[in-house]
Amino acid sequence: MALILLLEDEFDQAVLFQEYLSREGHETRICTGAREAMQYLAATPHDLVITDIFVRDRGAVVPDGGLRLIGSIRRAWKPEGCATPANVPILAVSGAFDGPSKEYFLEQAQAIGADLALPKPVEPEALHEALEKLLSA
Repeated sequence: MALILLLEDEFDQAVLFQEYLSREGHETRICTGAREAMQYLAATPHDLVITDIFVRDRGAVVPDGGLRLIGSIRRAWKPEGCATPANVPILAVSGAFDGPSKEYFLEQAQAIGADLALPKPVEPEALHEALEKLLSA
């Protein structure tokens, strides 16, 4: 069993992820913004982070999303006193844009530190494979 932090601003998506992860035997902590996620990661050791690249507030993309979270973990994380290590595996997901833009943002998430990136909606088989890969590393 792994403790997984999920940053997802869409309630329905968060519930789907949580249900799937629970069936796989994992515990999930859901956050809706990077600041909240960083507080949980600092206080409790997590085994994996799954983060939506973009989060919205009242329909507008806000800067408190997955790109900020990934960058904070990989580049600005101060390991002293933090329960979760800076090398925690990160899976980035996004469905915010269609077409070539989607691929671009998934690539950018990996460029700043995500270990894997998947488009939403995430297929269960793809999520299962990603979990196996990231949690076995």
